[in-house]
Amino acid sequence: MVYIINELLGSLQFVFLFYVLFKDQMVFHRQRILALTACYGFAVIVMILLHQEEYLLEAGTLLQIAAVWLLLTENAGGKLLSFLLIFSLPSMFSASFEIIFRFFVQENALDGFLDAAYGLGGKTLCLLVILGMFAYRWRNTERFYISNMTKFLMSFIIDLFLIVLGWMTRNHGHVDSVTAVLMACCSIVIAMLCIWLMVVDSSRKTNGYRLEVANQRYAYAKELERNQKEIRKIHHDLNKHIQMIGLYAGQGRTDKIEAYVQKFNEDLIGNYRDAGYTENALFNGILADRVMKADAKHIIIRHQGDLREELPISDYDFCLIIMNLLDNALEYVERKNLHEVKVQTYQDEHTLVLKVINPLDIGEDVDISKSSKENLVVHGFGLAIVRRAAARNHGSLEIIAEDNQFAARVILHS
Repeated sequence: MVYIINELLGSLQFVFLFYVLFKDQMVFHRQRILALTACYGFAVIVMILLHQEEYLLEAGTLLQIAAVWLLLTENAGGKLLSFLLIFSLPSMFSASFEIIFRFFVQENALDGFLDAAYGLGGKTLCLLVILGMFAYRWRNTERFYISNMTKFLMSFIIDLFLIVLGWMTRNHGHVDSVTAVLMACCSIVIAMLCIWLMVVDSSRKTNGYRLEVANQRYAYAKELERNQKEIRKIHHDLNKHIQMIGLYAGQGRTDKIEAYVQKFNEDLIGNYRDAGYTENALFNGILADRVMKADAKHIIIRHQGDLREELPISDYDFCLIIMNLLDNALEYVERKNLHEVKVQTYQDEHTLVLKVINPLDIGEDVDISKSSKENLVVHGFGLAIVRRAAARNHGSLEIIAEDNQFAARVILHS
């Protein structure tokens, strides 16, 4: 029974801590979650029926490894560091709480470090701490980032303290050492400091993300302002143009009227490219603006597909998505001296698809899991903005790098 309760407490610790630390890196894949739960439940039942409860710990560890591997959207190194962190942190809390608990209640039945690490008292107290963290995380909607370096440092420090605690309780029949209790208290403080380090690291990245969003909003506002100025300029000059055409008409100078209208049309085309790409005026305006800028840099933007006049997404989120995807692709091809970007759009009653494709430089190997600091193709914050805008509208961002092309595709479901 002790093994069963221990494993139940350990599994609850893992589930809640997994949500606390990696909520924003998780893929809530229903089939995988159900499969993991079913396999774990089946293994526990079989071991209980065979009276092999002492192997429940191994079953729980395998569950943790499988969950980290199947549910986190990270590369293999990131998943390994995530597993080490989520395995070490509750172990140190449990061991430290158990040592302190047994010392103060003067319970001397302790069979070395393993008994301290997997004692019911320590695990229960650890679970209460994790539940408090879970309650805070549940209410907090801010994105929580944990870098691989932070995971490594935390795992290293925590495992170091675990080794020290293990050495201090090794071959002791009881806990009566004030030093061991002080070390356990220090371990808890260190764990709290490590959590604070994660929060600081996350806040730094969140601030960078907010700055990028602010820049995007500013660019969006400047785009609207520029369009408004163009409209006001045309409106201001329109009366003069009508007067000139009326003057030529009064003189019967149809040749002058034709020349004047042709010149007026050329001026309009020079300032505003014909943007009849789709039925959606907002997309047409954005794409026309980017086509004009790309032409100046000898880059061709090819569009394929259509969009309806009404979109299942706000104008602001739509601008964030399409402008980021286009700007990322144009920035890359300009830097690599490439000359083509493809834009594909599709819309039906239930789905909206936006896809931007740019060629990759010859011989360039792209790791789509890296951020913009490490990867010159994938722009971390830019794609983070796109991903969050897609998520707000019941959609997702897919990144594909194959056939010497890099593609970012947003799929929205209405």
